[in-house]
Formats: sequence, C-alpha cells, structure tokens
Amino acid sequence: MDGGPPVPHMNKVMLLDLLTVQKVSMLTNAHVQEITNEAVIIVDRASSRKTIIADTVVLALGLKSNDELGKLLEGKVAHMYTIGDCREPRNIMGAVWDGYEVGRAV
Repeated sequence: MDGGPPVPHMNKVMLLDLLTVQKVSMLTNAHVQEITNEAVIIVDRASSRKTIIADTVVLALGLKSNDELGKLLEGKVAHMYTIGDCREPRNIMGAVWDGYEVGRAV
C-alpha cells in the first residue's frame, strides 16, 4: 500500500487489521520464481530460495494503465473519453472523480 497512490489512513489501518485477523501471510521484497499447483517458489533479497505451500496466490505487482481500447477507438467514435485506469492508474477515488468530471462536461 506504500508503492502506489496514497491510501487513506483509515482504509489502510482497517485492511491491515482484517489481514491480521484472517491470518493472511504477507511477503515483501521477494520475487516469484515459479508457481506450481501446490506451492510458490520465491527468491528473497538475500538470494535465498524458499518454497511456500499455498492453494491460493495473490500477486500485488503495481499499477499499469491499460488504454488499448481507447487507442483502437480513437478517431472512430465521435465523443470518447478515457477515464479511470485507462487514463492513469490510481485508486477508486480517481476513477470516480474522472467519471464525475466527464459527466459534468457532457
């Protein structure tokens, strides 16, 4: 939650509390080398290889804009607006604000 757009403090605290209550393991400063049907093999900063038994894996890899559809439709649609993560990767408030601004303008 520290690498992307700012997360409101109360949301960050609530999410971290929920993850703790649900006993969710979080691992940072490592990269995934392989995901198998039974485990995830990671390498940490010290180049140590570790196998973590897991049935579910969630990867938080950062934010990247996806504007492929906007580029395909450019010049083919009379009135087109790119909003949300298509325009710039942010949190939900950025997407809602974009929608509000476009709605107000049209």
